[in-house]
Amino acid sequence: PVLEFRLVNLMYNQMYGEIVDAKLNCVVSINPEDVESVIQDNVRSDSHHSKKDKTPNITLGKWMKDIHIFQKKIGQVITFNEDPSSPLGKKRAFLPMLIEASDHPFFKRVWVAKHILNETSPLLSAKARKLVKRNNGFWPEHLNNSESVRSCIKFNQIVVSLTGVSNISGSTVYAQKVYDFVNVNVGYQFVTLLYRWNDNTLNVDTSLINDVKEQNGGGGEALNQQ
Repeated sequence: PVLEFRLVNLMYNQMYGEIVDAKLNCVVSINPEDVESVIQDNVRSDSHHSKKDKTPNITLGKWMKDIHIFQKKIGQVITFNEDPSSPLGKKRAFLPMLIEASDHPFFKRVWVAKHILNETSPLLSAKARKLVKRNNGFWPEHLNNSESVRSCIKFNQIVVSLTGVSNISGSTVYAQKVYDFVNVNVGYQFVTLLYRWNDNTLNVDTSLINDVKEQNGGGGEALNQQ
């Protein structure tokens, strides 16, 4: 399975409205008690792949075609206690989340970011990561349905930060978005935002940025229509 979110440059229709050297940084908030298992799984996976010295192959059946992805060692874990002096203080842990093509040299219109739910993903439960690892890095067939995928996901929030340089002013631009667990739709894909005017110019329908349709092949979970 692949987690996707997308960004739109609202200055897409202006001359020199591009964002130069754009970068995405994503971190995931998980429960502190889950941190150790995520780190151990990543370190063991990196050690295993470095010995083979090749990029692992991940096949995701109908969810996505074969993907080649380089496993990077997980970065620094950051933990916070909101109020150490109080027994009500809640601990929070943050881990980096690997994004395919997290750099965009010339962001003009739409940018779709993807995160692979594999054996090193901090979004998956410890049990789900172990099942993928035991299946030689392949997503288990018995989990290839919306209900099972949903049950394998375990996180609190995903924090996405965008930085870059305005091609108009040369100044630094910044944007941030926080996604909660309830924002995830399993078994769906985004509808297209791009269309052409009568003069053949390419435009973006920003009103559709959050619109989705059931993935090719079906199998999407029931959505709350409220």
